[in-house]
Amino acid sequence: MKHIRTSSFTQLPIARLAAAILMLTVFGFALAGSMTPFKGWGSATVIGVNVQPTYTELTIAGTGQSTHLGRFCRLEVLQINGTGGVSGTIVFTAANGDTLTVSVAGQFVSATDVVGTYAVTSGTGRFAASTGGADFTAQSLDGIHVTFRFGGAIS
Repeated sequence: MKHIRTSSFTQLPIARLAAAILMLTVFGFALAGSMTPFKGWGSATVIGVNVQPTYTELTIAGTGQSTHLGRFCRLEVLQINGTGGVSGTIVFTAANGDTLTVSVAGQFVSATDVVGTYAVTSGTGRFAASTGGADFTAQSLDGIHVTFRFGGAIS
């Protein structure tokens, strides 16, 4: 019986392929980014009201402080339906001009308080590949001035 000897010539491409797959897997996870806490607070003012037959649209401008963004400005366009459901978009702008855009889904739980979630939809600059979201609370005692807090995680 003849022994078949495996040469290093045939093993080398397989070893290189295995190493390449391992590197892509390890670095792929690293490049995907790890989730880090994203929390903040601020205040805002209603600057526009557009009443429609099935909802009221509010435009709200505000400022605040958060992890990742630091000091920020934000512009919200929200729709409030007849049952107190809230949906819309918020664009956070960091001091250097980078933006983080989130979709909003929430519900009034009293005449003055809203709870809900933010989901990251896009960004620019350092937020270009961000994912994640946060839970939020917001309160307006007079229907014009709003305070808010949020906490979650983004990559």
